[in-house]
Amino acid sequence: MNGKMTRFFLTFLAVLTALLWVSRVRAIEVSDEAFANAATHIQGICCDEDAVYLVSANAIFKVDWTGKLLCWREAPWHSGDPALHNGKLYVSMSCEEHIGLFEYDTDLNLLRKIDLTESRGTDGVTFLGDHLFIGGPSTGEEHSVDRVAEYDADFNFVAEYKIDFGASIHYGTQTAAAWNDSIIFGFYRKDPTVTYNTLRVDRQMNVLDRYELDVSTGIDLAPASRQGDDPSRPRFLVCRSEGEGKNLVIDLRWYELRDGAFHEIPEPAAKK
Repeated sequence: MNGKMTRFFLTFLAVLTALLWVSRVRAIEVSDEAFANAATHIQGICCDEDAVYLVSANAIFKVDWTGKLLCWREAPWHSGDPALHNGKLYVSMSCEEHIGLFEYDTDLNLLRKIDLTESRGTDGVTFLGDHLFIGGPSTGEEHSVDRVAEYDADFNFVAEYKIDFGASIHYGTQTAAAWNDSIIFGFYRKDPTVTYNTLRVDRQMNVLDRYELDVSTGIDLAPASRQGDDPSRPRFLVCRSEGEGKNLVIDLRWYELRDGAFHEIPEPAAKK
């Protein structure tokens, strides 16, 4: 093979490899008859080394990292954003019984209802250390400032904060993910004059960054085995979801946070 043919072959191989990576960018294919039971789009996601948990307003789904549905359960209406903590699954609750938070085991068995008296009607939930941060209650009317509450490890109320989106939104913090002593919140943006959809805030809800990527139907920090070697460039699993029932569309993709923006990346291989 002469030099010209060699260069052509190497270029072709590089393009083919790039196309193959692009084809793998969808993290998991989630398609199963059980998802037809979802009455709404996905409200939020969370993940660990073994599985991804997806919550619609009336159901919780657990899939493995190949996309296989492991189990699902009906959930009280209107279930919201989930978070994993100490081996338990916590789901925010915006309607049913005005409880605030439901606790499940990782097989989706309901363990208890946690009455967050100060935060009934919640959404957007995550843990920083042992402390819970949860949004709500909120309104469907257009507004720009939302409420976020902090609870300790025993779910005792600690403090209330205000988070300013800086533009019109409706409802409250929809999704949340913790990273590096900060929280990333997704919103339903109403103001068409701004391009950002997502905020990163510190513990006192001071805005650190704004991002264009819309994570309002699900975001979580990737587990350690699927992170890269640079901790300053964390990887997240982001869910895009629309429709309901048999028309439900669920798209899970990987993003890396670097240079002040989210960048879509190919599916990271799990570390051995």
